[in-house]
Amino acid sequence: MQDILKEGKSIINETKPGAVRDVGIIAAAQKMEHYEIATYGTLAAFAKLLQEKSVLKTS
Repeated sequence: MQDILKEGKSIINETKPGAVRDVGIIAAAQKMEHYEIATYGTLAAFAKLLQEKSVLKTS
């Protein structure tokens, strides 16, 4: 996650304001979001396998 944050900061520091910077920031944010989603899915699968029902509550 720290490397993804570094990448985002690098994009900001190495590009001028405008479309290219915006796309770079969006790409870095999407990477972070995918990482978060993958982590959540993995933890949910572990909880299911371990029958941790209190962790798996759905809304």
